[in-house]
Amino acid sequence: MNPPPQPVKSTLPPPTTGGATPPTPSTIEGQAAERVLCAILHATSPFGLYALISSTLVYMVQRKQSRFVAVQALQAMLFQLFVTIAHVILFSFLFAGWLDNFLFAVLILLYPLVGVWAALWLLGKRNFSYPFLGWWAVNWMESEVMTVQPLPRPTERPDDSANAEAFLAGIAHLSVLAGFGSILGPVLWASRRNPSRFFTEQIFQAAIFELVTRGLNLVVFVAGGIFTYVFLIAAWNMNHLPVVVPQEGWQAARLLIAGWVIFLVGFGLITGLITIFAAVSAFRGRALRYPLIGRWLVRYLNR
Repeated sequence: MNPPPQPVKSTLPPPTTGGATPPTPSTIEGQAAERVLCAILHATSPFGLYALISSTLVYMVQRKQSRFVAVQALQAMLFQLFVTIAHVILFSFLFAGWLDNFLFAVLILLYPLVGVWAALWLLGKRNFSYPFLGWWAVNWMESEVMTVQPLPRPTERPDDSANAEAFLAGIAHLSVLAGFGSILGPVLWASRRNPSRFFTEQIFQAAIFELVTRGLNLVVFVAGGIFTYVFLIAAWNMNHLPVVVPQEGWQAARLLIAGWVIFLVGFGLITGLITIFAAVSAFRGRALRYPLIGRWLVRYLNR
């Protein structure tokens, strides 16, 4: 008597919900390197079109590798598209005389604050979502059929790719001099399937260094610009002032303005020299840590 036939096991993949492959836990939470990458994308939102291109490229590269990075990059891309359109509208209103100069300056300065807030929120190991944009980005990613592969943690630098990573890291440092280090860096990092620890640290340091120096320059520039504007208005209307300003006061104001200009020039030279030194070290395959930034980044990646 023949034994009863055994049921044939199906070789088809299990059904998915909503047409999407459930993401792995690592792609939901995001590793430390992924969070730094996404924080840089959000912080570059005020850069407009350049940041939009960077976020778009990162999204296209990472959409089948890390759902966490894909969702955050898509959100950054949508917000940067909104910022670019808003800039065009605001400048049009300003030139047409429909918008006050002070209100224009306030609206322009709001974009960096939103980007910095999003970056800090992500670095605090909390998922960030823009109003409406975040909901749309999540639904868009869930509607796509993809095989999500968890992004590997940065490893020790392999010998076969050491020269390529050293070259790309040096280029990332030099791009800071041109003003797009925080734009090029995320694209270079996202384009490598298995980035080494050396490459990760150098790329992220260059991008963060540019963001920090730009932020300091913006604060000093705005503060000095406001003081200079008030000083010139007061000097122009000196005869209408309720109180006579002594000559020593005007001399002190001129010295402050001169110090402001000297600080901006000196700060730019110092940051340029640091960037060049970092690029030369990277080209030679030597890991260089920026002051404060490098130490913080290493601690964050080791969490």
